[in-house]
Amino acid sequence: LLQEMNFSFCKSPLSLLFRPGSFSPPHLAFSSHPPSIFLTEDILSSQSKEKCIARIRKMKPMRPVKTAVKQEAAVLVPLVDLDGIPALLFTRRSLSLSSHSGQVSFPGGKVDPGDRDLVDTACRETMEELGIPTTAVDVWCQMPALSSNQRGDYSATPVVGFIRDYSSLQLRLSEAEVSSVFCVPISSLCSPSNHGYTQFRVSTRPGYSLPVYHGAPHVIWGLTAIITFQLLRALLPTKLYSHKLLFQSPVLDKTHK
Repeated sequence: LLQEMNFSFCKSPLSLLFRPGSFSPPHLAFSSHPPSIFLTEDILSSQSKEKCIARIRKMKPMRPVKTAVKQEAAVLVPLVDLDGIPALLFTRRSLSLSSHSGQVSFPGGKVDPGDRDLVDTACRETMEELGIPTTAVDVWCQMPALSSNQRGDYSATPVVGFIRDYSSLQLRLSEAEVSSVFCVPISSLCSPSNHGYTQFRVSTRPGYSLPVYHGAPHVIWGLTAIITFQLLRALLPTKLYSHKLLFQSPVLDKTHK
């Protein structure tokens, strides 16, 4: 995964942050009403679900798996309803973890021998990390697997799912794995003021740009941002979501001409 970077940003009043413990997600309190076009009854309707799944089936991954991987993993991409407002749930990894500590992620992890499939992996890990039972997850579909890096250390398969009755659930965060969980309304993720990108240099070929999302309690970047970017493009029409990933051509030294 990409190394975490430092960004300057403001916390959004539209995001909710929860820390370890047993609790029920509170109702969402807005400082201002979100656009009426971003309502659960529309964005997460059965018709919208079918269109999203159809687009995902045609989707090409931004970081395709091109080599044999050492380990497979799966993450749940949890869509939730917060008092009629559609949102995505994110976690922040525990600061005590040996790898990727403190980074924003989706609940998930490595495939266990007892898992039936990657959907089972994503749901099991979500139960272990957040206490959300598998019976509460309405699984939509799998997105194309993403490579963690060019070495093929592992691949991560996103599993899109809707958490039924999220506000009534009693969450139990695993302190060993999760430092906090937060929900970001889809309207906030679609706001151009919260969009950014990070450009990366590659010595042997042209570099590339990846999406970044500001406006939440923590900056969303790396594989988590890639998954978010691709899901929103499948879930929403371009008039509602347009996130430009610019690429600045490097200035070459005269010796490289």
